[in-house]
Amino acid sequence: MDCDDSQGVCTTDCSSIWIWGGESDPFGEYDRGTDIECCGDDIDEHYNYYDQLEFNGCNDITDERCVGRDDNPLDNACCDNANDCVFGRRCYSTNDLIDVDGDGVNGEVCKTGKWLDCDDSNVVCTTDCSLVWIAGGEPGTPFGEYDTGTSTECCGDDFGEYYVGGTDGTYACCDNRDSAMMPLFGDECVIGGVCQDRTPSPEICNDGEDNDCDGDTDFADLDCVSCALGYRCDACSGWVTKDPGHAPCAPPYNGCVRDSGVGYYDWACCEGVICKIEKETHL
Repeated sequence: MDCDDSQGVCTTDCSSIWIWGGESDPFGEYDRGTDIECCGDDIDEHYNYYDQLEFNGCNDITDERCVGRDDNPLDNACCDNANDCVFGRRCYSTNDLIDVDGDGVNGEVCKTGKWLDCDDSNVVCTTDCSLVWIAGGEPGTPFGEYDTGTSTECCGDDFGEYYVGGTDGTYACCDNRDSAMMPLFGDECVIGGVCQDRTPSPEICNDGEDNDCDGDTDFADLDCVSCALGYRCDACSGWVTKDPGHAPCAPPYNGCVRDSGVGYYDWACCEGVICKIEKETHL
């Protein structure tokens, strides 16, 4: 008699477990992956249950590998691999990434039959979870599972964590909220690896603030010395800046006035700053 004949035969005569399958496809003698059969009496049938790698009662904020949900032997299934993990009576393969803690983000990964948080280590974060291991840029403001706001953890595996790059070439994990903790409509401005509690905006050339987050402020920012002619007033390839030696262009606002009376160079006025852009071949 086959152990799959009935629950009584399975549990009493075969000392196995009568249980539902957790696979989407047939396996062993489970004609459908979710049938109720005798588990373990045929090849590729393995009884598994929900099990987290860390100890029960762990804190998923301060304990990096904790997934925030204790073991549950009642959440079980028959799987086609002994190293599968179970959640919601469904089987998951090693390195499958799902949302175990219920925060809406797939931030927990199956590792050899047990669930592990992506914050466990650099290797787990970058290799198994395909995310970024980086310091938080929110000094004094805990967010996601960044318990200090500036600790180094896995960014993006928990709700409210966003990997953001600044136009100054630095990066950080941010919460994308302003100083009043209200959500921003976009990624935060990052300067020097620190989240600025605001989104980038066009550079204003007289407010003393790095509005566009590129590391330069006011007229140190090339955006404030850019002319409509398509050439910058400094650092131009093939062009140089000269002092025009006469009164400022008019009107002195964010725009450029071209002196068309000069044949081989152009006068330009940007934010009230005068620059003469002249081809090197005519110096």
